[in-house]
Amino acid sequence: MPVLLVGGRAIQLLKSHVLIGYSSTNDVVVVGEGIEACHAVIEERDGSFWISSMNRLIVVKVNGENVRRKLLRDKDIITLGSQGIRFLLYYDMSQSSQAGIKERLEAYQRFYDFSQRVAEQLQSSELFEVIIEEIVSLTGA
Repeated sequence: MPVLLVGGRAIQLLKSHVLIGYSSTNDVVVVGEGIEACHAVIEERDGSFWISSMNRLIVVKVNGENVRRKLLRDKDIITLGSQGIRFLLYYDMSQSSQAGIKERLEAYQRFYDFSQRVAEQLQSSELFEVIIEEIVSLTGA
């Protein structure tokens, strides 16, 4: 199943005509500097995927090259304004959802561990220091 990787999200191309832009009416909503309300369209024709700008004034790049219309290949990088999007012809969505579950479980575990350490502190001054240390540790600040 073909997908677009946009800002860490894997979006399946389920329709033969997929509109991309910042407007919520698009099939794929992409926000960033230089992105138009309806910036580009990806069309599936006979098993091939083509990207086109919505008009001649809108810039669409594929692998750094300005294009008006271009056949997409596996792992192409589409650039709309300031946003980079990866086109993948084959993508296992179950891998994406399993990775997300693992990341959430790890985050919950870190939060639980933090809560346990905080609960062990009885003095408010010690509690404040533990919270600051944990915030620094979790955020890498």
